[in-house]
Amino acid sequence: MSLSQGHSNGVSTIPYQLTFQEREKISLMVLSKASDAKIAAALGRSRSTIFRERTRNACNQEYSAVHAQKLAKMR
Repeated sequence: MSLSQGHSNGVSTIPYQLTFQEREKISLMVLSKASDAKIAAALGRSRSTIFRERTRNACNQEYSAVHAQKLAKMR
């Protein structure tokens, strides 16, 4: 059974917080102007997860993995 089975968008549901490594990947892909959909596909996460991560953890309208990780640890 595939992890993505039963999900209409083909992306598995991962119930864990993003890791620092995932946040670094998001940061690098944002710098390269990748879309949320492309980032989500690369990480195996949903597009809404990436959108929430970027908007919730932006600092001065820019995404930083270090800043995002600090905010996540405070929650």
